[in-house]
Amino acid sequence: MKKLIILVLTMSVSLLAETQIYKTVNITTAGTLSTILNDYEKATITNLTVTGNIDARDIKCIRDLILLDLNISETNIIAYTGLLGTGTFYSNPTTIISYPANEMPEYSFYNSMKSVRIQTVYLPKSITSIGYKAFNSCGTLTNILIPNSVTNIGAYAFNMCEKLTNISIPNTITNIGDYAFFQCMNLTGDLFIPKSIRIIGSNVFDTCEKLTSVTFENSNPLAYFTSIGNSAFSQCAAMKKLTLSNAVSSIGEFAFNSCWGLTTIYSCNTTPPTLGSSCFNGVSNVTDVFVPTDEAVIAYKAINTTVWTGNKGWILAFPGNIIKKGSISDTPETQNNHVNVYSDQNGIVVEGVLIGEKVKIFSVHGVCLQTLKSKGELLVIPIARKALYIVETSTKTFKVQIQ
Repeated sequence: MKKLIILVLTMSVSLLAETQIYKTVNITTAGTLSTILNDYEKATITNLTVTGNIDARDIKCIRDLILLDLNISETNIIAYTGLLGTGTFYSNPTTIISYPANEMPEYSFYNSMKSVRIQTVYLPKSITSIGYKAFNSCGTLTNILIPNSVTNIGAYAFNMCEKLTNISIPNTITNIGDYAFFQCMNLTGDLFIPKSIRIIGSNVFDTCEKLTSVTFENSNPLAYFTSIGNSAFSQCAAMKKLTLSNAVSSIGEFAFNSCWGLTTIYSCNTTPPTLGSSCFNGVSNVTDVFVPTDEAVIAYKAINTTVWTGNKGWILAFPGNIIKKGSISDTPETQNNHVNVYSDQNGIVVEGVLIGEKVKIFSVHGVCLQTLKSKGELLVIPIARKALYIVETSTKTFKVQIQ
């Protein structure tokens, strides 16, 4: 009998694990989600949509659920000061913490006492910042959209999110903190850095080993200078092409260390960016370094004795014969390389398309089912389930399976 009970319980848990339970909640008074959900709901909800006003207490409640998918895109994050927010577990429990309004709180989904298994998150459209370690070590997170309202991504925000496959950085971001995407080892494809960026911190994309190219958007006219932090792109071994905008003025120590696959560099600044010690350490397969003018070629080949020890200029990092005048192909102003398409419980999700860009949905047999024009926002396209679709944008084509 005891064995039979254990077997029944095991089967029940297994069936529960395979069942997705949906819940939508509207919160009028921030900090009350814990009282709105009953104990059964807290133990079983897998897909949660929240609207209204929330604060760090509600995020802590959400973090302790067993969620797979979370949609808080239509919420407002209210300021909160107290002992019951997301950061209390990681500090002295008697320390009062202040959480700003419009910021995804520090430690939002950083591993709590329970195992966090979140896969997809729709962040509030009104937030301006993603806090310190907000999604640190969320090893199951695969999809997240950073809203166009965000200006700051905090240090360690997505550190070690090992299953995160795509990230689109909106053109409102000005700062990316240290280790923000460190060891996001499945970030794949082309990374586009918009011209709004002023600072990329240390080790931001360190060990993102599947990135194939990095493009910094040109600023016209040049209004500010961008610095690339120490080890920012270290060990991005799959990177083949690097495009540095005319705004990049300094590159930190070991910034592109061990980027073994790098073969082509475009540097758009006529003044050579200063190079930190060993910033191109181990980069031995580069065949072309293109710069804008003949005068720039001379400048890049000159030894700059005023910079740090180590790489004292481009000529000591690369052979002089590969530094040459050349135009930039695939300019970021005309190409959109950061489109992401995937499915969730609502249908097909298309993110990163430009304003006015057409998106077409085809059946697997090539029949055009829908044509939409982007307004520069996330597209969520309801569609029949249990089928394979082809999604075509102006630059890429995707296959999407809807379960």
